[in-house]
Amino acid sequence: RRRGVQWLLNRDIALARSLGVGVHLGGEQLLALQERPLPEGQLVAASCHDLEQLQAAQRLGCDFAVLGPVQATASHPGAAPLG
Repeated sequence: RRRGVQWLLNRDIALARSLGVGVHLGGEQLLALQERPLPEGQLVAASCHDLEQLQAAQRLGCDFAVLGPVQATASHPGAAPLG
């Protein structure tokens, strides 16, 4: 933190809250949440795969979102490429 680095934990909201760091949420998590999971000042990022997830990220007040996959990928075999 002294150097201005901001940490994001992948998907673990409770641990992020307890450590005072940010969280990176998956698309299904976004849809299940009703409110921003962390207070302002702790980053909330979103990994989105369609318009519904992007809208959920916006509704929750996420600080930023990434959208993909742009091309077919082995990491998301059932996802339709967006690009």
